[in-house]
Amino acid sequence: MRMPPRVRRTAFALVAGLILVAGGCGGDDGGEGASEDSVRDCLTEAGLAVEASDLGASASLGSASPDFRVLSDDGEIADLIVERDEEKASKTAADIEGAKQSFGAAQAVVVKKQNAVVVFEDEPARAFREQVEGCAG
Repeated sequence: MRMPPRVRRTAFALVAGLILVAGGCGGDDGGEGASEDSVRDCLTEAGLAVEASDLGASASLGSASPDFRVLSDDGEIADLIVERDEEKASKTAADIEGAKQSFGAAQAVVVKKQNAVVVFEDEPARAFREQVEGCAG
């Protein structure tokens, strides 16, 4: 049975927010890999809409949330977390993978690229996935 989009988005945001509460927020901490600004700029130059993460759905988790959200013209969603280094990104990706089933977000696709973690709400279209992953790492 397929969940309504609003329920999926809320579950998706809760999973991403919970992981960030446990692991700390991402950002450009001067470590190795891409900076949050360089990833955001790349996505914008690729013609994708970039906006602040959806804090409304994860407000009960405090201020923790993905660094930003990417939207395709077709309404696909990806949340991005830029960590200080690859090791931290690997841990964050593993934590999200482990938690997504508990929050009814089993369809979410988690990808780690260098020091960035991308969480697609659902299996993305190939072009959208390539654009986002290309900018993330």
